[in-house]
Amino acid sequence: LSKLGHTPFALDVSAWRSQPGVQHGALVAGYDVCHLKDTAGRLVHVAVGVLVSPETGEGSTLSSISSVVKRIEGETVPADHLRRIAPPGPSRGKLLIIHRDGRFPNDELEGWRSYFEDELKDSGAALLLVEVVKQSCGAPRMYKRRGAGADNVEEGTYLKLSDDNVVITSSPDRVPGTVKPLHIKLRETLGEVGHEWDPMAWVKSIFDLSFLHHGSLYRAPRLPITTHFADRIAYSVAKGGIIWDEAVEQKMSGSQQPWL
Repeated sequence: LSKLGHTPFALDVSAWRSQPGVQHGALVAGYDVCHLKDTAGRLVHVAVGVLVSPETGEGSTLSSISSVVKRIEGETVPADHLRRIAPPGPSRGKLLIIHRDGRFPNDELEGWRSYFEDELKDSGAALLLVEVVKQSCGAPRMYKRRGAGADNVEEGTYLKLSDDNVVITSSPDRVPGTVKPLHIKLRETLGEVGHEWDPMAWVKSIFDLSFLHHGSLYRAPRLPITTHFADRIAYSVAKGGIIWDEAVEQKMSGSQQPWL
């Protein structure tokens, strides 16, 4: 994991594997939908997807980001935009992990199933659909004992409720107050995930990608950059008007910060 010069990050995903030396690659994508009034006072719904991938399309190092923007109706992202978030070309034959901010609507689940059947299944790819919930009434707070009292747990501490249901603290343990854990759920697995991958790879993708942002070496957002960037971009686009859509897609691509 590194942040050097104009390249904001590079993440070696070999730690997500249970067997060394395997060359099958991985991609991670995430998306969010924002609902906001534009400058004219109209309510707009903007869906933004962010893909984190190897710079060259192959290998174990995720070092490139790209984004796609679409104005939609309501909360559900159309199937054609889902395919743009994680294009079939770079996704074929790989482990593809999708982070969804909040819950997957049924129509989106069906869209991902159709996409997998049409474009990815015959390549040996596997698709993991992961829900990332920031505010969950069912997510317990976690503490560690400190003397006669209690303190925040270290970042990365998780509680495994089941094989597909985890509560994890991704915020630094030095933040003021009580750390708010994320409630993450492996909603569905499409295809066969090879034995070379750690069964907790989907959880590791959430935690590891919470460090990979353009802010600083010492602070990290609570969310992985997949959904964190998607959220920030969506609100910026909604405020900026439709003229921003194409510009954002052009700027948010590659390994360099978009403002440079």
